[in-house]
Amino acid sequence: MRKKFQPEKYPPKVGVEMRIHLDNETSSHSTLVEIIALDRPGLLYDISSTFAEFGLIYDVGLIDTEGGTAT
Repeated sequence: MRKKFQPEKYPPKVGVEMRIHLDNETSSHSTLVEIIALDRPGLLYDISSTFAEFGLIYDVGLIDTEGGTAT
């Protein structure tokens, strides 16, 4: 996996500032996590692996990409 997901050789064509928003108000039993980042191969793997490292459990994942932005 490390070989496959090396950083791009060329800079991205668009600039996307990474943002992470945590919402504890929407649900009484869950935390809503919204991540906005530059789309790239392996992004979802990196996010889900990080959640697993910290023992976080997620029930639903909604992913959307538009242009160079992943939400």
